Amino acid sequence: MLGLLSFSVYYTLMAGITEGEAHRLLEGSSKFSHSILVARIMEVLATMFTGTPQDWGLVGLLHDLDHDATEYEPSLHGHRTAEMLAGRLPDASLRAIKAHDHRSGVKPVTVLDRALIFADNLAILIENQGIKSPCTPTVLFEAVRRECQDKPWIAESVLGFAEREGLAIWDVVNKIGPS
Repeated sequence: MLGLLSFSVYYTLMAGITEGEAHRLLEGSSKFSHSILVARIMEVLATMFTGTPQDWGLVGLLHDLDHDATEYEPSLHGHRTAEMLAGRLPDASLRAIKAHDHRSGVKPVTVLDRALIFADNLAILIENQGIKSPCTPTVLFEAVRRECQDKPWIAESVLGFAEREGLAIWDVVNKIGPS
């Protein structure tokens, strides 16, 4: 029989994770602001696919939780987060976190996996190019052109996903609201 303390610890571990807990876990992270933006993008994407905004938002919020700890071991990026959050997030969420960085060796398979890669790269584009809402197609494509000079994968990650999924990227930017 489980003692009261053991039951309490077990219940806490299996009860999932709240947005507040996720924010506390990210405190002090070099990716704090980036992760908040990725979460906002993921919440918008969830409404366009079959996701739940709260669940997809948590995936976006926690996707770089281990970034600072794995900065010099990029093949572990995402894996450490998945280990830390095992039992607290659904397996599909943990898989997306592992698959969001190609250096992890985990291939993106699901829409959630691919959406997180899109959201992560769109956030990088927004941050680096200073994209604001309202955003027009002209502004967005010019920003992609500039960003691709240093990061050629941005075009495939952002434009490729949007084309395959039938998304207007500027609508996604406008739905996340002011940066």
